[in-house]
Amino acid sequence: MTHTIRAVRAEDWTLAKEIRLAALRDPAALIAFLETYDQAAAMPDEFWQGRAAGAAEALFRAALEWSWALPELQIERVRLYVHEDNARAEAMYEKVGFERTGATMSSVAGRELELAIQR
Repeated sequence: MTHTIRAVRAEDWTLAKEIRLAALRDPAALIAFLETYDQAAAMPDEFWQGRAAGAAEALFRAALEWSWALPELQIERVRLYVHEDNARAEAMYEKVGFERTGATMSSVAGRELELAIQR
C-alpha cells in the first residue's frame, strides 16, 4: 500500500469532514478536539469548506492583527491554552508566533500549557 502525505486542499473538504467526524467518535477525542461528535456534525458545510482551506492559521493571523490594531485598547500580549498532548495544535500556534510561557493549568481534559505572543 502506498500513502501520499500532502496538505489538505479546499476541494477535500468532504473527506476532511468525514475524517474529523470519525476521529470524534474516539473516546479520547475530547483531549485533542475539545468538541463532541454532535457539535461537529451540526456545523454547516461552509465551516468544513473553510477548514480544508487552512482557515485556522489565517484566522489566527487575522485575529492577532485585529487585536494589535484596536485603538481603544493597548493589547501587548495574547495568550491561549493547549492540551499538553495536542502537539498538532501547539505546532499551529507556534507557526503563527506563539511560544510556551511555562505556565500550566488543569482542565476537565487534563493539563493545559499556556502559550503567548507579544506585540
